[in-house]
Amino acid sequence: SHAHLNIENGAAKGNSAVHYFVAFVSGYMTAINISHEREKNVFSGMTRIDAANWVASWCRSNPNSGLAKALENLAESRSK
Repeated sequence: SHAHLNIENGAAKGNSAVHYFVAFVSGYMTAINISHEREKNVFSGMTRIDAANWVASWCRSNPNSGLAKALENLAESRSK
């Protein structure tokens, strides 16, 4: 089903697909931080909701690319 992400008071609202999406993005953030060679939180200052919103926005702007590319771009944008 389609995940229609709404953010209210800093929390994700929506159907189960929204919550799976936020959990997936959160897991990706954790994996990147664990595998990152430097002792640095790549996503410092960014909540999992911020990250999910960033990814959703990127996907809307780049509809011909997939979720993996969006996550890659998120990590690259934060690693600089």
